[in-house]
Amino acid sequence: MLQPANSGNPNAALPSPKFTSVFGPFYKTEFFLGAGLGYHSNDARGVVTSQVPGDPSTPQSGTAFLVRSAGAEIGARTKIVPGLDSSISLFALRQNSELFFDGDTGTTVPGPPSLRTGIEITNNYQPVSWMRFDADLALTRARFIAPDTAQQELFDSLTGFPQAQIGNAPGNFIPEAPWMVASAGITLGERTGWFSTLRWRYISSRPLTATQISPPPAS
Repeated sequence: MLQPANSGNPNAALPSPKFTSVFGPFYKTEFFLGAGLGYHSNDARGVVTSQVPGDPSTPQSGTAFLVRSAGAEIGARTKIVPGLDSSISLFALRQNSELFFDGDTGTTVPGPPSLRTGIEITNNYQPVSWMRFDADLALTRARFIAPDTAQQELFDSLTGFPQAQIGNAPGNFIPEAPWMVASAGITLGERTGWFSTLRWRYISSRPLTATQISPPPAS
């Protein structure tokens, strides 16, 4: 049902200062660090919503248009091995509200603040002009940093129904956030003309809920 009240033309702005510094090179190796502020935008439908969809008599608060984030990284790059360009970095990213997909409503919804920390390794190797290899690996720990009181209340209300509590426990895992992402590939061909590429990508398992509870053992 069309609800004219759930529409609008919002606008917002957030300053995003950033800082980056590079030290080197020392023996074809340099060190870098960076930090800055950023943002992500929320689902526009949630931003302009003022009534519960399908129930115009019930008001509903809209979500923030832009959400602040802050990040930092430190690492090193090196070309000390002939033909090989490698880098390694440690990073952290904090968001004031995590945006995630709600399977019950089929929309994206704002969640609690989150913190991601991890390590990223990249490698590009070119032994000859017509052959290039690349391999990237990122390991990330992604967690909410605020308690989910609504989920705790739901879990407590299901006391006495352990099967219903499975998958409904409160926790701080960010749904759908993999702990590992990796890729690798080989490219054959000069910088111009025909070329061919073979690539491999891997995305690790990830939680479907903030906390997953294993079902009780079969009796």
